Amino acid sequence: MSSRQVLLLSLLFIGESIGYPDGAPVCVDKPRHGVDPQTSDHGLSIKKQSRNGKVSVNIESDIPFKGFLLTTDSPGEFEIGKNMQEIECTGQLNSLGAEYRAVSHTNADEKPSVRIAFIQAKGAKVEPVFNLVLVRDYSTYWNDIKI
Repeated sequence: MSSRQVLLLSLLFIGESIGYPDGAPVCVDKPRHGVDPQTSDHGLSIKKQSRNGKVSVNIESDIPFKGFLLTTDSPGEFEIGKNMQEIECTGQLNSLGAEYRAVSHTNADEKPSVRIAFIQAKGAKVEPVFNLVLVRDYSTYWNDIKI
């Protein structure tokens, strides 16, 4: 193997190990990490509370996690808190369509918990349902966690 091939392979593996420290690059229901999601229990404590059109989702874990992506197709919008960002859902690149909203992390710091708020659209009658993707590290993640 030539030194050029070794360099190219090394760069590929470095990219794989770094992941997406700045949050999910697209609005998806499953990360594109090249490995299957975990099937074991995620061990999270998840609490969802609704009051006056504001829905709070509290996620806690005994084992810190590095990333999350929370999506919903319910009408309304996420309140973007500290170290969070809105992810645009466009339907491009096999992502979820424009009827979805999403919020994700902005850094790869370990997080023992996260609190996310969602403001329902005025007149909404149905409580929002959320889908959570939780990333402990690049190759350890859970998807399709319904909240």
